Parts: sequence; structure tokens; C-alpha cells
Amino acid sequence: MPDPSPDCRLLDCLACYAVADRSRVLHRWSERDWAECIGQAERHGLSAYLSRRLKETDPAVTIPSAVLDRLRLAILTDASRSIRHFHGISRILGILKSAGIPVIVLKGAHLAESVYGDIALRPMGDLDLLLPADVIPEASERLLGAGFTPMNASASSWLEWTADEKQGFLRGAKHFFDLLHPVWRLKVDLHASLVRFSDPFTIDDAALWTRAVAARVAGADTLVLAPADALLYLCLHTSVVHRYRFGLRPLVDLHETLRRHANNLDWTEASARAREWGAERSVWLTLRICRDLLGAPVPETALKQLEPRTVRPGYRALAIRNIFSTNGNARVLPDELIRSWSAARFRDRLSALIRSFFPPARVMALMYPASPGSRRMALYYPVRWKDLFARWGRTFWALLIRRRQEGMRLAEEKNEVEFTDWLKRKESQRSTF
Repeated sequence: MPDPSPDCRLLDCLACYAVADRSRVLHRWSERDWAECIGQAERHGLSAYLSRRLKETDPAVTIPSAVLDRLRLAILTDASRSIRHFHGISRILGILKSAGIPVIVLKGAHLAESVYGDIALRPMGDLDLLLPADVIPEASERLLGAGFTPMNASASSWLEWTADEKQGFLRGAKHFFDLLHPVWRLKVDLHASLVRFSDPFTIDDAALWTRAVAARVAGADTLVLAPADALLYLCLHTSVVHRYRFGLRPLVDLHETLRRHANNLDWTEASARAREWGAERSVWLTLRICRDLLGAPVPETALKQLEPRTVRPGYRALAIRNIFSTNGNARVLPDELIRSWSAARFRDRLSALIRSFFPPARVMALMYPASPGSRRMALYYPVRWKDLFARWGRTFWALLIRRRQEGMRLAEEKNEVEFTDWLKRKESQRSTF
């Protein structure tokens, strides 16, 4: 049975333990229990997926008609949205293919068709595409010409950048910018790498392309990550990018990926690659939580190989609390300011503050409409300071005068930052299988 949690009703339906055990639990449910379960599924974006899992339950289990009606409505809503999105995805992949631009489809679109087997079961709001860095300028300009509009500052000024600025920026960026199509209501993220330039992971992008496998997405021939790479990427995205604050959906994605590739996933290869990337900690913790909560088929030998030498006892509990948190990504202060406030040495505090107030030009280019080498970029640093004070000034002042409530929140945030830093830290070399 899954661990107790705020959403244990939903876990009772989703976890992969014996059908007889699940049925025995559901037989005891009242209408209130069912209502709680459906509410939890809606909050995590799992209503249609829950409907499929309930079909695997003993038919003798009585599900209230109101619950079935809500599930049917969710399926229709998700299916309608997914059909519109996949129409747009087909057009996007066609545009890029006609230009001879290679693409690896990441996460949602690939998972919906190839892993879940039903696009209604995996709703999504954006399309993540991995492209070679040197073709992203052409790809972005073709999509802008096809009716997409930029969603952030870097996109709006992209056409003003020189070729050298574009290439220099893309060599260090995780993704370039977000585009939105007004008709398909689909956001597209063009990635040059799987991780951010500030992350310490060592992922060989060329090797990802060599291992990529052919797939068909939205009726178009394309590429997707090899199973082991897809597994590790989902773990990194769940842990380091979202800090486990994206609900159960990422864990369900991981669980379904493990089920889909149960017979062809080489765990020796996956464990070795996690060490090669320097991602053992985030992969180990995410796989362990996925197994504990959802019963995912993760071999104990794989977890043993990836298990860190030292783990602070509260980190697993912190990750699970974040999964079921209703606060989303609400923050007290940015990570750098938290580090500066918490650092023991004055020199470290000053260094962290400087990084917050004077980020590199390529980072500023993501936030403000100027290319990294533009003289106009210098004018945006005062704007950056103004934005920081507008967003965080009140909280920072509350900390300065030592308000108890803000101080407690800062302590929690400090623990979160330390947790994220721990996830990113590479384990020392250890033996393989």
C-alpha cells in the first residue's frame, strides 16, 4: 500500500498493487471518499487517467454515478483539448521537417501517444522539442513566420541578435524561448539542451542524438529519446526543475514509462548513465518515491547502485510534501538571495547578492528585450533591480526586522535550496554492476 499522504484516496486508485487489494479498499468507500478522490485527481490533472485505472478494478465495486459523470466530462474535455493540440503539433513537426530541421520530441506529446497510448490520458499545455543548437535560429524564425508569437523578452528581440550572439547564447542555454500559437493555444519550447547552463550535470548532447529512436508523433515521423535517456530526463525534470512541486503527474509519467519499457530497459545502462551525467541522487530519490507511492517496477538492485552514501533523513519526506503541496512554486526569495542571507561568511553573502543583482548578459537576455552583446543591455540592470525590489522587497524588509513568520518561511526555503543543491551534487565514483 502507498504511504499515507494528503491525497491517499487517489493513491489507493493509482498504485500498482493487486487488483483484489484495491477492490477491497474501494468496497469500503463512502460517497464522500469518492468525491475526495475525484477532487484530488482533478487537482493533479489525472481525471482521465484515473478513469482508465478504475476500469482495471473489480466490476463488483460500486462507483457512484456522480463520480462516473465527472470522469466522463473530464475525458471529453481532455480529449477535445488534446485533439486541438495534436493538430498543431502535426503542423509544427511538418514545418520543421520541410526545412530539414531534426527534432527530438520530449515529454508530453511523445508520452501521450507512445507511452499512454491515448492522447486524452495525458493532457499537456506545451510542446517541448530538442534541436541542435545551430538550427534553433532557423527553426524559431520559421515558427514565428507560421503565426507563432513570442512569450518572453528574448524572443521579441531575437531577430536583432547577431549570428555569433545567437550561437554563443544557445551553447549555454537549456532552451531558447517560448512561442504561443493563438489558434492552437499551444506553447512551444525549443530546447538546445536537456538541462540549464547553470546546472552541473554532464550530458553529452551528441550522444543523445546518436541513441535517439524513430517514432511517430501526431502523424509525423520524428525522433524521441532512447528509453534510458527518457527515464533519466523525467527524473531530472521532476526533481531538479520542478523540485517535486508539480503534483503526481510527473510521477505518473515516470511510472507509465517504466511499465511501457519494462521488457527493454537496461537498468545496468541506465544506472551507468545516471552516474555519467552526475545525476545519481535525483534519479535515485525520484525512482524510489515513484516505487513507494505508485508501486512502479523499479528493481531494488538499481536503487542500491544509485543510492547516495549519505542522505539527510528529511529529504524524502520533503519531496513527498512538495508533491502534495497546494502552494505550487510560491517562493519567499530567489535562491541566490536565500544563499546570501544564509551564508556564514560575509564574502559568500556578498558574492551571492552580486550574482542576483548582476546576472550574466545571456541570463538577462531571457528577461529583457536586448541581445547579450547589445549596449542597451546595460540599461536593463537598473530595471532588474527595480523588479527585484518590487517582487521581493517587502519580504526582505520583513526579514530585516526579524518578523517571526517570514523568518520561519525563510528557514523552510533555505532547506529547499539545500535540498536542491544536494540533488545536483555528483556522488563520488563507485563500482558498477
